[in-house]
Amino acid sequence: MPGRSPFAHPLKEGYYMRPHNITYQTCLKRVSGAVAAGTTDTLTFTEVDCKGYRNARIIVVLGAVTATGTARLNAKGSDTSATYGAGTIDTYCPAANEPIGTTGDSQKILSLEIHRLRRRYLRAQLVRATANVAIECVIVELFNAEEVPAGAGDTTSTQTVLNNPVPSAT
Repeated sequence: MPGRSPFAHPLKEGYYMRPHNITYQTCLKRVSGAVAAGTTDTLTFTEVDCKGYRNARIIVVLGAVTATGTARLNAKGSDTSATYGAGTIDTYCPAANEPIGTTGDSQKILSLEIHRLRRRYLRAQLVRATANVAIECVIVELFNAEEVPAGAGDTTSTQTVLNNPVPSAT
């Protein structure tokens, strides 16, 4: 189309995507800080409102994982905030495909990416079993916005994007 940028967003006229900067097209939410080591429990983290985004990625940074300890990551989706009862939820990941942290995975990352979110609200869930597993933090990254993102998210302090930075003199 004459006069239209090749980077125009297909769903919103006048919105120009930044093809090299994902920072402006994503939203990061910290849903949990450090969680002490524990066994045989299910941790549910702060829910995230995914309105306006098509995809999400949950990132769990593991702390120390004791021998035989396991951590299984999954996600729940809901149409209504804080309502994860029968009939209103989706469990996004089949048990056979859940990312699992085990012995030797201390200070490593579990990641679960969900394409085409079916529900507006998302909540990460981690099941710890057998022996101690500590959590350093949990982050949810929303991306593939259907409209212009509102901002960096309420848990992001500062964002900087460097395009073709000048090399250091040293």
